[in-house]
Amino acid sequence: CRMTKQEAIALFRSRRKLAEALGITTQAVGQWPDRLTQRIADRVMGAKQRIKKAKANGAKAVRPAGS
Repeated sequence: CRMTKQEAIALFRSRRKLAEALGITTQAVGQWPDRLTQRIADRVMGAKQRIKKAKANGAKAVRPAGS
């Protein structure tokens, strides 16, 4: 079962925070399909893990690579 767009947004508590974590715009998130592709779901989970790890190490915010 694949992740939905609403589940991805809920992981980050807002569309804005999700977009920031991925280094994309909120408009780009809005264009995602309701059922995310595996590629998008993997990016979402990777960003969540990166932020979780950074918080555990005392960091406040982590920018995605290349941004």
